[in-house]
Order: sequence, then structure tokens, then C-alpha cells
Amino acid sequence: MILKPLRDKRVLKIACGESHSLILTDKWDVYAWGRGFEGQLGLAKCIEVASTPQYIKTFYGKPIQSIEAGAYFSLAISKEGQLFGWGEAKMGQLGLGKQREIRIPQKIPIIDEESKQEHKVVSCSAGFGHTACLTESGDLFTWGFNIYGQLGHGDQKTRWYP
Repeated sequence: MILKPLRDKRVLKIACGESHSLILTDKWDVYAWGRGFEGQLGLAKCIEVASTPQYIKTFYGKPIQSIEAGAYFSLAISKEGQLFGWGEAKMGQLGLGKQREIRIPQKIPIIDEESKQEHKVVSCSAGFGHTACLTESGDLFTWGFNIYGQLGHGDQKTRWYP
């Protein structure tokens, strides 16, 4: 069955989390629906469930080129190479420090520790409680829950920032 709110949209990509879905259109807009108790829909501070696709207003005027969905969080990359995250944050998966959740998309700074320069992101991936991104210069950043060493840092220490 075709989703009626999307019938006049051309969908480029879909990303599905545990109980939520995202789509990216050819107009570089992002829509979300499903269960959003941790804020993974990114629609508003008070919206926790959407049974049909809803436009994420935070991205008005910010063209998005890519989307990803973790279990209870969401990611988007703007055409300018900025990474945004929202939803559950308690395992560090959003890279925005120790927080329970972030209900509205927030920019995740990807900063080189040595040069203090901000990197442009070209690709990202969302796991259950961890995130990875690839920068324009080919650098790989990982952060979040790391009990199994899934971040690749050679330890099992959770990272709260990229």
C-alpha cells in the first residue's frame, strides 16, 4: 500500500530503526514516523508517536543528503557536510555528551583533536548504541557504547563525543 502523505514525493532513501522510520526525498527533505518515545522522530519536544510520515521542520532551509537510523536514534547529513543527530543519547550514540535524549535534531561537531578544525561528513552509520562517520578527508570517527569494542579504539570505554 502506498503511503498517502508521500504519494506526491519521490523517495531517495529510507532508514528504519527499532520502531521508527525516516525517508529522504528528492527535494532533500526528511520525514519521520513511528514510535518516538526517546525523541527519534525529531518532530517536536512533545510528539512521541506519528502514525503517518511527518516533515521534520528543523531541516527547513537545510538540504539533507543522507539519513540513517539506529535503534532509538536518528542521523542526517546536510549537503554542507554537517552531521545531525536526535533521539536516545544515554549510551553516547549522539556524540553530544552525557544526556538522556535529544528530541530535536542537533548538529554533532566532528572536530579534529590536533588541528581543532571541523570536518565535513560524507557518510555515517548507526548501530544499536554507537555511531560511526566518515569525513571528506577520509578520517573515520566512532563514538557511543563500546562494551564489545565496537568502536575500534582497542578498549571497552564508552565515548561521549566523536
